[in-house]
Amino acid sequence: MVLALAVALLLAPSLAQGQAGQGLEPRILDLYREAYRLARRGVDVSDIVHELDGALRLARQGRVEEATRLLEDASTRLERLSEQAGGILLRARLEKYLAVAVLASLPVITYLLFPRLYIQVWYRSRRRWVVEREA
Repeated sequence: MVLALAVALLLAPSLAQGQAGQGLEPRILDLYREAYRLARRGVDVSDIVHELDGALRLARQGRVEEATRLLEDASTRLERLSEQAGGILLRARLEKYLAVAVLASLPVITYLLFPRLYIQVWYRSRRRWVVEREA
């Protein structure tokens, strides 16, 4: 993901050489940079990158109004994500640490509970057995 953004940042100036879309090139690059910063922090911005790519293609084709509309949409989404980035990162870290804690506790839980469960199953399976004495 980060590699794709880096390649897009490097190739964006060479791709945006169309005459009609040159006015949008700095704005597209700024939004790519912002998306790259968010991706480095762990936020999923793949949809926004695809949207920026579409805006760049539209700008190269001379369809400036559509490209501008896509850029405005991407800009508002990036602003929203940058505001929520702290919560997103906190939630991702909590999920990761919780998964590690659960995996680390499985051997201890198995060690403590397995003997009890085994004895309980053993007793229940042999409950109706009758022991006879040999005379």
